[in-house]
Amino acid sequence: MPTPRYFTQAPAFPAETSVASLPTISLRGLQDKSSTEGEKLFEACREWNFFLIDLRDSDDGTTLLQDAERMFDLTTELFALDQATLDRYAYDAPRDLTGYVH
Repeated sequence: MPTPRYFTQAPAFPAETSVASLPTISLRGLQDKSSTEGEKLFEACREWNFFLIDLRDSDDGTTLLQDAERMFDLTTELFALDQATLDRYAYDAPRDLTGYVH
C-alpha cells in the first residue's frame, strides 16, 4: 500500500463491489511484542489465512511505504520511455514477459 499521495491518483473503489472484512494487524503492535496483537495475528492466520497489516506508526512500516512509492515512481518513469528504448532492454521479447534487463 503506497502513501496517501497515490490514493488520490487512483479511481474511486467501486461501491457495488463486495469486499471481505479481513482482520487488521498492527506492525507496531507486533514490534512492541503486544500479546494482544500476537493473538490477533495467530487467529487471523488460523481462521482466515489472510490479514491486513497496518504499517502506520512504525518506522519500518513508513520506510516500506516510502520504498513502495519510489518503486511506483520508477515504474512510471520506465514505462514513459519510448518503445524503441524499451525494446533494447526487453528480455527475450515477446516470448518472455519477465521485464527488462540492463
